[in-house]
Amino acid sequence: WTGVTNNPAFEFAGSPNRSMQVYGSLTLVSGMSVSYPFSAGRWEFWSSAPGNTITTAGKQMQDVSTRGDGGSWTLQDNLNAAQQVGIFYGTFTTNNFTINTGTFVSTTGCGGCNNRTVNLGSSVINCSVQWNIFGDAGMTLNTGTSTIRTPSFTSSGNATYYNAEMNGSGVNGVDLSGTVVFNNFDFTAGTALSFSGSLGSGSFTATNRLGLNRPGSTITFISGSTITVNGILDLPNPGAGCSALTTLQTIVPGSPVTISKSSGSVVSSRMSIKDITATGGATFTANQSVNQGGNSGWTINAPAASSYYWIGGTGSWNDGNHWSTSSGGAAS
Repeated sequence: WTGVTNNPAFEFAGSPNRSMQVYGSLTLVSGMSVSYPFSAGRWEFWSSAPGNTITTAGKQMQDVSTRGDGGSWTLQDNLNAAQQVGIFYGTFTTNNFTINTGTFVSTTGCGGCNNRTVNLGSSVINCSVQWNIFGDAGMTLNTGTSTIRTPSFTSSGNATYYNAEMNGSGVNGVDLSGTVVFNNFDFTAGTALSFSGSLGSGSFTATNRLGLNRPGSTITFISGSTITVNGILDLPNPGAGCSALTTLQTIVPGSPVTISKSSGSVVSSRMSIKDITATGGATFTANQSVNQGGNSGWTINAPAASSYYWIGGTGSWNDGNHWSTSSGGAAS
């Protein structure tokens, strides 16, 4: 639509299964409109040639996918795709632009015959549903200095990422297998973080920071796995008071996870810890905390006996804003 006059309208009408198959570059313009009466519409890129570009001019997309074997596509501006961005064939380069989507997915088919390369540069990828990358076979993932924000993170096979932020409003899920390396991995929002998958046969390494500082949350690790932290291990440390405990535990009770940090000190407070092996040379201390058993390598100091008074009228028993160390005093 380069150079188009007036204000053209493009509509995915008639069926929710409508698709637009593009065999070259796509250029939308700001003066046009793109609509989806069924809240669906697939933009499929089928070129088998290199050098294609995608320009959306801020228009809302729904489903965007690359399907041309040997093709390559480079973003020219930010990409907003409400349903998904799927990289199934060819080379996809974000060109440092931001992607906002439901699911970012790239899957292996026919034993890796669908060769794919994803170049993320310094892009921010915001996924409202999930990040989902499958398989070593046929996949080259270059994450650069990118940041991936998602409530669900699935990575199958060996992979190196830069920054990942788990930002769901409830339970955040992490499903990993193989050898997975992050620069920073941070739990930034939600009530829980749950690891799953077959990481027990692989490894998880945070080279700069593993950020688990979500007071009052529940963090569940894969039993038998090893998590290596080469830099900062950031755990909740609200200090004394009656703030909610943060729970560290494993999927299978009695089967621990190993957290290894070679040096320094890790200090936390208001923790409930079960089946967590701390090792590697660093010191691990949890103050005002509860030892639920199955732990090693920790100094876990129990909470001191204290008197607390209910304040603030009706509310949840577990809400620290309703407890004070003095009658009628401020929340502790």
